[in-house]
Amino acid sequence: MSRARIIFLCILLAVVPIVLVACNQGTTATSSGSVAFWTVPRVGATYVFSDHDTSQGISEFRQVDTLVVIRTEQHLAGKEHVLVLYDRTYFDTAFYNYEPNGDISEGQRVINDTTDIQEFRWYTNPTGSQEPTALEVPENIIQPDESRYIFSDSSFFIATESVATPAAEFETLHIIERSIDDNIEPNKLSSSSLDTSIENRWFAPSIGFFTKMTVSDRNAGRQFLSEALELVHYNP
Repeated sequence: MSRARIIFLCILLAVVPIVLVACNQGTTATSSGSVAFWTVPRVGATYVFSDHDTSQGISEFRQVDTLVVIRTEQHLAGKEHVLVLYDRTYFDTAFYNYEPNGDISEGQRVINDTTDIQEFRWYTNPTGSQEPTALEVPENIIQPDESRYIFSDSSFFIATESVATPAAEFETLHIIERSIDDNIEPNKLSSSSLDTSIENRWFAPSIGFFTKMTVSDRNAGRQFLSEALELVHYNP
């Protein structure tokens, strides 16, 4: 799964003690048995998701997406509690780090726009701090022709919510990521090149991962992608 499609991340709340009671499965990241309030899954733990296309206003099943934990407690790119998963459907690898304050970060290999060199970058979701987090440096540039380019990509904590999935019911931390990439032309409210993306994720600390995600992407102001993923099986 790609970052915009399944870049899974998480969330935390003040009622974390309630969540911690259920965090009793998987191996642990520290001698205390966890990282912050996160239960660290063991190597071999499996998450199975159903992937549905919701672009036409109805939920149409597309495929099953399976991720398997292949490494825990890895030190990578400045992080110390990295979880590594292999995506059997997309033949890809995903990286997540449990932060000491309860945030969860996703690692990605990206191309630096300035140097054109690939680098590893972490994107932090404020599940512990609960503070809005800018995932990229925002831009607001006025061009010589008076057109304006606006870009932003930020992640926000919403709430602690009980979420029922086919796998089970979980106490989750709900996070939303909003991004906008807009060219505004003179004498127009907004140009047709408006691109936006909204992703919702519900993370369950008791299983160390997310349980549900929805994605809505608009390209040139029109619906481009709308999908929903839901946990249907978890094997700890």
